[in-house]
Amino acid sequence: MDEKDWSLLKILNEEQSINKAAKRLFFSQPTLSAKIKQLEHELACKIIVRSVRGIRFTPQGEMLCQFATRFLHDFQQIKDDLHSTNKSMSGTLCLGCSNTFAKYALPDILQDFFTLYPGVNLQLKTGASQKIFDLLHGGYIQLAIMRGDYPWSGQKKLLRQTTYYIVNTAPLNLTDLPKLPMIHRQLDRPLQDAIRDWWTTTFKEPPLIHIEVDNYDLCAQMVKKGLGYAILPGLSIHAFPSLWSQPLTYPDGSLLTRSIWAYLNENYTDNHLVKTFYNFLIQKDQTNLQTNNQPADLLFN
Repeated sequence: MDEKDWSLLKILNEEQSINKAAKRLFFSQPTLSAKIKQLEHELACKIIVRSVRGIRFTPQGEMLCQFATRFLHDFQQIKDDLHSTNKSMSGTLCLGCSNTFAKYALPDILQDFFTLYPGVNLQLKTGASQKIFDLLHGGYIQLAIMRGDYPWSGQKKLLRQTTYYIVNTAPLNLTDLPKLPMIHRQLDRPLQDAIRDWWTTTFKEPPLIHIEVDNYDLCAQMVKKGLGYAILPGLSIHAFPSLWSQPLTYPDGSLLTRSIWAYLNENYTDNHLVKTFYNFLIQKDQTNLQTNNQPADLLFN
């Protein structure tokens, strides 16, 4: 078996599906099935069992998956350590990032980082913050940038506070919000609770949800067409300069904000590449804080 075989097992374990694993590996389903049979023949044991619900690993298959995860982790770290020096750096960075930050802030960060270290490659996973935290906790990524202060025994750093805004095609009187059509987007539980708390603190009536969508961009496009107002993070509203916006404030004048953190997988604290990017991320934030007078939501833009 070689590195590709161990990667195959790791991805198959992550997806728990022949179809999904084949797509990630750029295989056809028959090709992946044939490779699994080849591995089973080579190892003289059954690795997976198929059923109408998908696949499950045999005890021997579970042992192989555990070894695959350890092997790929150690092998990648050895490669990174061999190629990382003070004068040059190469290797692969495995990063997880929440969707909004990945779209509106991360490209500028990566542009500056790759200018300094062009030999570095990136494997990026995006999704809701809870999904990214699960990947970090499971050891599938080396670093995470996500919204929320999750309990974490390793290193983490607060990068910024992002403010939430009412956005609309024209200025609104916020006292009229309960009577106006709202474009609502699906949220993770902590953010949903925070916005609900702001609403119930401010209004006695529930919002008038006119349209419900599942992402920021579609929500903003609906607003641009005059279909209603929405609540969006300051991290994204600069991409829609034609929209009117106003920050959400509690009756005491405080802003509705959410924190964005950088998390470091404790297994990579001695990895030169990972630590370099982690420190670069923090240093870029501190430099912008000292040299820019723009809102914290736009620090990386």
